[in-house]
Amino acid sequence: MADMSISKFKTGFKIETGLAPFDYWNQGQLQRGRLNLFTSRMSVKDIALEMGYSDTAAFDKAFRKVFEESPTDYRKRMGIL
Repeated sequence: MADMSISKFKTGFKIETGLAPFDYWNQGQLQRGRLNLFTSRMSVKDIALEMGYSDTAAFDKAFRKVFEESPTDYRKRMGIL
């Protein structure tokens, strides 16, 4: 539709955003997960599943990589637990 190859799209996307398309999407999912942790009483497991992660451990690992703390620690720090 954009009349460009996949590799050209990926290169252009990274130049514009600083991230590869999947990394950009993943960052958005983690941001939405963090918002859910802050604004809802959903369990970490339910949030992980809603964000498309296969289990809590995968969500926890990705969350820690981006935010440098676990989802549970984030909630504690924000005074939610």
